Amino acid sequence: MSNEALRRAGTELATLDQAAEKIGSPKPTEIVAHIHCDPGAIRDYAGSLRRNASQLGESVGLANAALTALGDAGSGAGNEAAQASTAAAVEELDRRRTQLAATARYLSELADELDEHAQLAAEQLHAAIEEAKPAASIVLSGGSDNPDSFDDAAGVVATFVHALLSLARSFQQGVTQIDRHRFAVWGEIIEPGVAPFTAR
Repeated sequence: MSNEALRRAGTELATLDQAAEKIGSPKPTEIVAHIHCDPGAIRDYAGSLRRNASQLGESVGLANAALTALGDAGSGAGNEAAQASTAAAVEELDRRRTQLAATARYLSELADELDEHAQLAAEQLHAAIEEAKPAASIVLSGGSDNPDSFDDAAGVVATFVHALLSLARSFQQGVTQIDRHRFAVWGEIIEPGVAPFTAR
């Protein structure tokens, strides 16, 4: 749960953890641990790829200059072979630079969409927690103030846990859908014919 909004929401679960454990339901914190993404780490990696692409661009420029120098040096079989070899190297460097730049762009866009996805999940999580907290307090008190309310409160906590399970599933499905959508835009440039990263 590296996204900051999700992390903050997850800190509010202590009372509900205790209440869920008391009625024999899974702990909410264990479920929320599966609502995970780290857009910041993705952005850092994209930045590293962007820098590598820039360095390759400089190498392409130097190789092109060398190719021009070979062309100016004259003709002959040896010179033509050197030009062909250098041209092939330039083409490969430029292909790799294009791939790296496209991957960096893809990952940057992916991180932005994952941030939005995580923010929405965090808002849903926070709202559900606030709604279930009073019931959790009743469960933990054993219904001492109103014994008849204990069963109703336990039902609310159980429903909350079930809702978290659904949220965790839909969150992971959303991550996969976002990745597939972004990869549909950039995949053929990055690496033709391969699957999105979350499907590998």
